[in-house]
Amino acid sequence: MKMAREFAHLTWLKSKKDARHNLGSSSILSMSLGDIGPLDMSWQVGDANPAGDPELVGLVSETYGVERDRVFITMGAGEANLHAAMVCVEKGCDVLVERPVYHSLAEVSRFLGARVVHFDRRLENGFGIDLEDLKRRLTRKCRLVVLTNLHNPSCAMLDRETVKAVAEIAADRGARVLSDEVYLDCGGAAAPPSMRRWPTTPLRPTASRRPTAPAGSAWAGCSRRRGWCGPSSASGTTRASPPTGSARR
Repeated sequence: MKMAREFAHLTWLKSKKDARHNLGSSSILSMSLGDIGPLDMSWQVGDANPAGDPELVGLVSETYGVERDRVFITMGAGEANLHAAMVCVEKGCDVLVERPVYHSLAEVSRFLGARVVHFDRRLENGFGIDLEDLKRRLTRKCRLVVLTNLHNPSCAMLDRETVKAVAEIAADRGARVLSDEVYLDCGGAAAPPSMRRWPTTPLRPTASRRPTAPAGSAWAGCSRRRGWCGPSSASGTTRASPPTGSARR
């Protein structure tokens, strides 16, 4: 049996429940059902909707402009990102991942048998992306480039032109881009639109973008997890899951 590596720093963070100001979690304090208020007794639980709650599927479809039958509901952002990686990554390939990085974004690809290569987002550059450095590190064996926007953990925001440039560089090498946008809502009015809302014309048909959409993490509702996956609008190939739309709420 293959064992996944422990996310040691996350284990440590979760052990500090007595901290007065816990910056290691984006969730809210635990609540009881009584705190939520009266519940609708007609609500279904369990496998009433194994393909996802129809109302949630409709909201995702409308928000991201994808067909309802191509929306895949998951248990939070982690599972949605896992499905995106499973579509893109194969054993022995390279995956180019930003650093510093939210740990699971790198470890999922490593667990799937990929060689993880890092590109650095440095403090002295405002945690931006050095496109020339990215080009140097992107090999022909690379199948996926992973980044976050807003950057986790620095909260640095990438503008649309930078992410577009990353997608074009990746396309030249036959790779796809997974942009984790779980915290994009925290950017407010200054935040660029989700990659899923970009028109297809600025990018080559082979430039595949797989954005991750925010909801729960940005709104401090991680105790109730919902995620989703849908197709990319900028590629002529079939997608089983991405671009990843994912949320924790």
